[in-house]
Amino acid sequence: MKKTSLLIFVLLITLSGIVMALQSEEQTQSKIIPLEITNPIKVVYQINTHKMKHKVNKGVHYLTYLMDHYKRLGIPKENITLVAVFYGDSIFSLLKDPHFKNRSGHGGRGHRNPNVSAIETLISNGVKVEACSESMRIKKIPHSELLPGIDIIEGSYVRVIDLQHQGYAYIKFL
Repeated sequence: MKKTSLLIFVLLITLSGIVMALQSEEQTQSKIIPLEITNPIKVVYQINTHKMKHKVNKGVHYLTYLMDHYKRLGIPKENITLVAVFYGDSIFSLLKDPHFKNRSGHGGRGHRNPNVSAIETLISNGVKVEACSESMRIKKIPHSELLPGIDIIEGSYVRVIDLQHQGYAYIKFL
């Protein structure tokens, strides 16, 4: 009887140790946290860089990535309102081909703006692309030099503040 009780006791201790080890392993494994908000998604993306990544403006690259990421997650583009506010040197990315080289300092192939296709795709997917009128004034860029579909806003900071008051999440890209 004593041997049986001792055997049961040892078996319980061993099982308890195994259960605790499994629980500990479960707790240390990374978990993917799912999205809690899938409709409506409202984001204002403020861009002030003219640096390139994968042959387009870094901000344009990450805007495209964000839209693609939501698509991979199964979020329909109708559930997403994304406003891209360009100011400072990022304005150059919004220029028509003939003006891109002269204003930006980037040569590009045949004086072409490498951002045109990506910007057109973003606009066709519902992204609102906006240019800061104050930055345009400082850089002496007339409205006629911007790509079609670009909206001009009073100023980037006041626009971002306005959108934040409307419930937009804010991402700043320098």
